[in-house]
Amino acid sequence: MEYISSKKYLIKNSVSTFLRVGISSISTIIITPFIIQKIGLNLFGYLSLTSFFISYAGIFDIGISKALVYILSGEEITSEKKSSYISAFFYINLLIIICILLAGGLAIFLKLPILGESVAPQNSLYLLITIVSILILVLSIYNMYQCAILEANLKLDKVNQGTMLKIIILNTLYVLNAFSHNNIKLYILSALISVIATTAYYSYNIKKNVDYITIGLPSLQKIKDIFNVSIKFAGVGIFSSINSALPRIAVTYVSGDLANIAILDVVTTLSMSIVNLGGSLAKPFFALTRRNPKQIKNKLGKILLFFILTGSIFLSVVFVLKDYITTYFFHDQHHTTFLSIILIVYVSAAVIYLIGQPMSMYLMGTGKVKYLIKSLALNTLLFFILFAIIDKYSSNVLISLAVSNILMAIAYTSTLSFYSVRK
Repeated sequence: MEYISSKKYLIKNSVSTFLRVGISSISTIIITPFIIQKIGLNLFGYLSLTSFFISYAGIFDIGISKALVYILSGEEITSEKKSSYISAFFYINLLIIICILLAGGLAIFLKLPILGESVAPQNSLYLLITIVSILILVLSIYNMYQCAILEANLKLDKVNQGTMLKIIILNTLYVLNAFSHNNIKLYILSALISVIATTAYYSYNIKKNVDYITIGLPSLQKIKDIFNVSIKFAGVGIFSSINSALPRIAVTYVSGDLANIAILDVVTTLSMSIVNLGGSLAKPFFALTRRNPKQIKNKLGKILLFFILTGSIFLSVVFVLKDYITTYFFHDQHHTTFLSIILIVYVSAAVIYLIGQPMSMYLMGTGKVKYLIKSLALNTLLFFILFAIIDKYSSNVLISLAVSNILMAIAYTSTLSFYSVRK
């Protein structure tokens, strides 16, 4: 890819990213407080649990989607070889999904509380939430396969559009339900419908934009090639998923309080919009670094400056509006200070993570994934140590999570900076 093509690709992706984050964030900011007011914080906790397993998608993906992008982004690979690799990944992906469905079915049959005691088997919503959560998980894993194909073919704008579509459909269904039945079961099903629609959208765009794909039985060699490359990236997916899941795991299984689950979900959604923005803006650097590592390395300083300035703007806006935001979302005048502190700490951590996004893509693009895995593994270890110590002296699990989260963010981005400069 020539420089001008790389520049156009980055601009195109940046525009689609800002549109996605802007439209998705605005719709969520408008709809979420309205839904909380309609059904209450506790019932909103059930909606939060429908996406509980999404954090595990990267664990079950075991780095294969990143391996696919890495392989397909090679300069000398033919369309025929690309198609054979995609076929191999399709069947690997299908096998993983079947195993998850069988395990999920067994858990439901044995009536295991896999979503914590807040959704125990005797709960009337146990079956629905558990089934929806498992189906969303397997569809999310399949979405990673679809997004990998689009990313490798420089169609990240379609990935952004799919994510935006999912949020718009979800919030639209929420509003329709709120003004008609206001039924908790319909709210839960809305999450599944939005993911199904997104999956269909990705399938349509792959068929339209990637004309060399012919799914056939893969050779053993192609499967081995994918696993040989995916081993490099497996740690990234696994540890990234573990790190993003740890706060939810803690509040779900340690606390089990639906209100705390709902609060964490809202605060995480607001802060993750910043991280997702950074992730989407940084994502092209994986394929671009793979194609031209020297060009990206020379511009890494300017790229990081852009991310620092973007994060600082977000943090400043949230800090000025913190009290209004917490009152607006939670309709709680009595705990505004507490909720504002939690919000600011989470957003600060998100900004720190945002700065690390381009460095993580750069390390993956240059094939030096082991340094990224070391950073993520350190993060996981830090969480267990910090949360265990802080929660012992803290009166609220949300405080323990907030402090642990920002300390993890500092450690993670600092480690990435060290490895990017050094290596």
